[in-house]
Amino acid sequence: MLARVTAHVAAVLSLIVGCEASDTQISRASDSRPEVPSRAAPEPAAARVSEAPERSSPPVVVAPSPSPAVVVAPPRPGQLRVATYNILGGKLGLDEVIAALQSFDADMIALQEVDSRTRRSGRVDQPKVIAKALGMEVAFADHRPSGGGKIGVVLLSRHPLANVERVALPGATLAAVQGDVAIAGHSMRTLVVHLHPTDPRDPPARRKGMDAARLREADAVLVRATDGRRPTIVMGDFNAFSNGPEYAAFSDHFDDACPNGSATWPASLPIVRIDYVWISRELETVGCPSFTPTASDHRPVVADLRFTTE
Repeated sequence: MLARVTAHVAAVLSLIVGCEASDTQISRASDSRPEVPSRAAPEPAAARVSEAPERSSPPVVVAPSPSPAVVVAPPRPGQLRVATYNILGGKLGLDEVIAALQSFDADMIALQEVDSRTRRSGRVDQPKVIAKALGMEVAFADHRPSGGGKIGVVLLSRHPLANVERVALPGATLAAVQGDVAIAGHSMRTLVVHLHPTDPRDPPARRKGMDAARLREADAVLVRATDGRRPTIVMGDFNAFSNGPEYAAFSDHFDDACPNGSATWPASLPIVRIDYVWISRELETVGCPSFTPTASDHRPVVADLRFTTE
């Protein structure tokens, strides 16, 4: 057991998971950070947050369009289940990924490292295949072309999706997907993110630049997520520890839905928690059921939530 722990600690030190080595290049921008409104004094709904990043026009997403196979399940009485899962591009088997997602029985699912027609995935359109298998609406935002196709993040929903956007993050390398989910009489602002990792093998200056880049990405997401108060969920692979500045920045405005959650990476013997579900004050956690699929190098985070007001 000690040998296994030592091996996995070495793995963490060699590479914090997220993007493949070829996908982790990012230009070093300045350390300036966008202003995010204080949680203690949220901006009124009509107000705009200063220094917000420009909205992509037109958004590069797979338009959410329900198919005849979509099964719109009613929410559990007074609550909903959400999940986030980095699927590693389906490298360990797309069928296994789908089986894991089905087992979650979630109303909304955030996915990271999703391939669309890349060579490494056999040219499979994973967002479309997964959505069809689950009978859910889907929105896909690509980071950039890769392997002859695209790699990005996905939002899946049993409930109607609207106002879907691809949100370009600072550095022009990664993107988030944002959409409104109509559920239980509420319009739920939902964002799916995958932030940059830092490779400890890089020189100190490079590591510092990557840390700063990830924090700028987190701040840009926060600007979107706090633009007017309403029910909001932000979930994904943050590549950030719970004692890091990204976690602190989000905790100023949102609640960690599973603050006592288990480590999420590596899946075979998790030792770090880098995947999160963040919720606004209009929501509270009912529970965080444990799932341990082996379809990826991450473990999922699943949270049962309910609205604090009707």
